[in-house]
Amino acid sequence: MKGLHLNNKNPEGLTASGFLYFPGEIIKGEGAVNCMERVAGEGKALFFAGKYTAKAFGRTIKKGIRADDFIFSGEACPSQVYKAVRLIKEKSIKTLIAAGGGKAMDTAKYIRKNSPGLRLVLVPTSAATCAAITPVSVMYDEDGSYMSTRDSAPPDAVIMDYGLFQTLPAAFFAAGAADAIAKYYEALCCAKAAKPDVSGEAVISMLKAVKKSLNGIIRKNRARQGSDDRAALCDINIMLSGLASCAGRYTPAASIAHGLAHALTGFKAARGFLHGEHIAPSLIIQEAAAGNAKNLDEITGLFEILEMPLTLKELGIKRGEMGELLKRFEKLEAAEKFYVPVKRELLYNVIDKSL
Repeated sequence: MKGLHLNNKNPEGLTASGFLYFPGEIIKGEGAVNCMERVAGEGKALFFAGKYTAKAFGRTIKKGIRADDFIFSGEACPSQVYKAVRLIKEKSIKTLIAAGGGKAMDTAKYIRKNSPGLRLVLVPTSAATCAAITPVSVMYDEDGSYMSTRDSAPPDAVIMDYGLFQTLPAAFFAAGAADAIAKYYEALCCAKAAKPDVSGEAVISMLKAVKKSLNGIIRKNRARQGSDDRAALCDINIMLSGLASCAGRYTPAASIAHGLAHALTGFKAARGFLHGEHIAPSLIIQEAAAGNAKNLDEITGLFEILEMPLTLKELGIKRGEMGELLKRFEKLEAAEKFYVPVKRELLYNVIDKSL
């Protein structure tokens, strides 16, 4: 979901309809990357990935095809986009194959938006984000501070190979689950301010089903979690959460949790954590400020099992930095118009208790 804020408008003044963008195809399963030769198509290809991903998975992903390499810096920033766009034009690249986590996926989608005719194949190697599915890009500056969420371009194909997630640390699955869970509670929060239409209600139902499925997996004893559960978490965190965002392009679903999470990237200590780990204490603050005791108990219980940070203090934010955090939050609220359901003083008091 882009801003998915209360003032989000359909393009060209459309009210009952608009433009929804989804991946051209999603191929998933063990060994799914073996279809790369067909999916990549003909012509020159460019393999876009960070150093670790290229070393760990490059040979497997590129098997059967010839592709030049572009080593991603790790930050989804404009300079990476411009550099890649120039290279694609100079070398007459026809297909961009991008592998990695959310920042690699988001950068690749924005590269495609600025490269007419380019075919895009995304191969996620992290279960911490739905970025491989959604037609938006979260952009940061070169230091990793959040800039904005921008419309980009959907991929022609997404390849989810469960084999690529076998050695992924549990923290990445947990962070993706936290982000997916937050989408549901933020959508509920926004629905109180602006009654959703039939499409919005369907999106909320999708997110509720996502949360229910995650709840079942999370509460299962870790010793009993097997490869099927890891595959299910990949499907939920990446595909189902992402498809709900695609369908909910015009459904207001951003509130305090994502606003605070993005503001936290302005602090060096917090930048060492995953997006979902920013989301966890931010969602707790949202529900505490709104007085949703039942939701708060459920969320806190799930996040404790997932071993997510529960307070801003756990992210390295100090009480003396509260003023700067609030300043960043208010700036984002003004720019992106996400819904804040409580008065400022109450929200600030709850944030203060999290420090």
